[in-house]
Amino acid sequence: MKFIRTKTNLFEVVGENALVFKVKGKRDSEKIYSVSKRYGKIIKQANTIEELCSEFVIKGTRGLYLGIPLQECELRNIPITQIYGAIWTDKGLIYVAKMNEKGELELL
Repeated sequence: MKFIRTKTNLFEVVGENALVFKVKGKRDSEKIYSVSKRYGKIIKQANTIEELCSEFVIKGTRGLYLGIPLQECELRNIPITQIYGAIWTDKGLIYVAKMNEKGELELL
């Protein structure tokens, strides 16, 4: 699977040609949209969501933790209830992915 990052979001790529990426819609995954490869809209491409996230936000029973590795949470004995992948934008930190029960990040 391939993913792209724009200034404000992450998308799953379902096809591409020389000019555009064909990506799944965020609200309706049945709709396919085109994102131009030109004009600097694509910041980065990767095969995993993890590679495109700026930060990981860990939600524990004692609060939110930003930028702490999972191993550190285990060492501090912090019970983890949810993990989110996020990107920094000019509007702040935006959650773009959430870890499922299998331990894999899924796009929001």
